[in-house]
Order: sequence, then C-alpha cells, then structure tokens
Amino acid sequence: MSEDDSSSGASCVSDTDSSSASVLSWEQVQRLDAILTGSIPIHGRWSFPTLEVKPRDIVNVVRSRMEEKRIHVREVRLNGSAASYVLHEDSGLGWKDLDLIFCAELKGEMEFRVVKELVLDSLLDFLPEGVNKEKITPLTLKEAYVQKMVKVCNDSDRWSLISLSNNRGKNVELKFVDSLRRQFEFSVDSFQIRLDSLLLFYECSEHPMAA
Repeated sequence: MSEDDSSSGASCVSDTDSSSASVLSWEQVQRLDAILTGSIPIHGRWSFPTLEVKPRDIVNVVRSRMEEKRIHVREVRLNGSAASYVLHEDSGLGWKDLDLIFCAELKGEMEFRVVKELVLDSLLDFLPEGVNKEKITPLTLKEAYVQKMVKVCNDSDRWSLISLSNNRGKNVELKFVDSLRRQFEFSVDSFQIRLDSLLLFYECSEHPMAA
C-alpha cells in the first residue's frame, strides 16, 4: 500500500514517479483497513431497503465484473477526504464521501455503458435476504440508490462517476478513469492511496488484520 502525491497530473493513467510515493505506516494501514472493512449504509429512496456495503466487497464485485467483460482494471485507489483521514491522525472531523477510483481501459461509449450496467447489477448482491430480485430492473436500482451520475468521453478526458446515496453525507463515489486531463476535474485532494496490495491480502488471508 502506498501513497501518491497526485497534484501534478493524471497519475491514474501513467507511471508514478517514485519520488512522489511513500509507503503507509502501520497506523495508517490500520485506519485504511477500518474504512475498507467497515459497513457503509447505502440508503434507498421510497420503500427500498438500506444496503449495508463494505467498500472492500463492492470493489471486488465491480472489479471482477469489469474483468469478466474484458475491461481491464489497472489498479484501484482511494482519494479525497477518506485518503486524507488515513494519512493524518483524526482531527475529530473524520471523513466525508468515500472516493474510489478504478483506473481502467475505457475506450469509448460501449465500455462506459457496460460499467454503468454492471455497477447497477452489482447492487443486487447487497440487497437483504428475502428481497425478491427478479422484477428489479437496472433503472429501478438507479432511481433508488444512485445520487448522481457523470460521464465525460472525448479526446482528452474519459471518465465517469457513479455516486451511491448515503443520508449521513458519506456517499460511496465510484470513479472510473481512463484519461483525465486535470486531477481537479473531481475536486480531489492531492493524495491517492493504492489499494491493490491490501485487497490482495483480503483475498489471500482467512483472518482479519491483527490490531
């Protein structure tokens, strides 16, 4: 797990200069683990039930389905206020939205459409037991659980955002980036944390991380 200072450009799509990266301390890894393994409620509109989502789980589900559709994910990163919270001791303010960046190969409209469909479809996995899923359409899931969607697809910028609703101000923001001319398109903080090594630990280990 490493931290990147990404203020210089779209490092999500290029090799990061080693001088701008550093390894997380054990205390920082523990804070990151607490975020990724903690449950975040995704609140449904109307009578739709609340989804209890662990960030590590939704990352794994979305990433595996992207790979199944042959959309290669180079890496997954955390940024924004949650990344700042991991890097610095808690000031008492905690963190707001959970910003997860999937650095992926998104060459055109078809890939963006596939990503949107598989994200919505993945929400079915988090519905509580006993809910009849057969008649729930992607459009219904979008209306029930998505706060906003953004897509930019042109010669210099190819990225999209799917924001899942949380009434407490902690939306789960899934960002899919192929190329991004300026990092502040997302109004992101400078720091990004690469998650792949910790995600691999979760996949390989049968035990939770030791305190």
